[in-house]
Amino acid sequence: MFGNAGGMCFDFNKHKGFEHLFVLGTEEGLIYLCSAKHRGHYIQIFEGHSMGVYTVSWNPYHEKIFLSCSADWTIKIWHYRTAQPLIIFDMQNPVGDVSWSPWCSTIFGAVTVQGDIKFFDLNQNRKSAIYEKKFPDHIINHIAFNYSEYVFITGDEKGRVRLWKMSENVRNTVDKKDEEAAKEAEKKQNAQKSALPETKVNLPRNLIAAPSKTKKKTDGMKMDNKSLMLKSDNFKKMEKDRVIDLLRLLDVTDV
Repeated sequence: MFGNAGGMCFDFNKHKGFEHLFVLGTEEGLIYLCSAKHRGHYIQIFEGHSMGVYTVSWNPYHEKIFLSCSADWTIKIWHYRTAQPLIIFDMQNPVGDVSWSPWCSTIFGAVTVQGDIKFFDLNQNRKSAIYEKKFPDHIINHIAFNYSEYVFITGDEKGRVRLWKMSENVRNTVDKKDEEAAKEAEKKQNAQKSALPETKVNLPRNLIAAPSKTKKKTDGMKMDNKSLMLKSDNFKKMEKDRVIDLLRLLDVTDV
């Protein structure tokens, strides 16, 4: 395969049952779907880019979706069984890097060589960014999210690494998801209580325990809970369902 194209980036699928799959971006703009189970040949070619592909990345919550960015000014969302991109974003500048958010399956960040930092939410807007900031003096070529706090880092061509705080627009999207999950859990709990027969027991006053005082949780404990949330099966299922809903809106049958 490397006799036909010069590889620039690749990413392995981390989902159970799909670990053998990886995508490879090339200098010619082609993306190859490959498998560690097959030697010497690829499975499929994706021909959406016209220049070098800088980054390919599988969605952390859905095993069939990945995104790519290129020197041809575009970011593209792909389904691994479809040769044509599902969604295309024109960034007006070569895109140095893209990264999925660990907090939401439909949010990703992107950076350009002209100093643009942009965030996209596929559930909110499939045509443009939901937040963007421009730093003309920075040629940014890398972006990565933190898994414990609402921050991210960028790297530029001069070797500088900067730590940034996520914008309120993006944080509000994530916080809304947490509120929805909490309300859904409370609703199920109330439904279970109402289904049980009501019984009333009168206890002697000396057997009733006084309410214990609980200490207020610190921010550090909250962040630990956030990290645990990312690993929970319920959270992963909820995030995958978000991508499935998006695929159905795009008339994709293989969800």
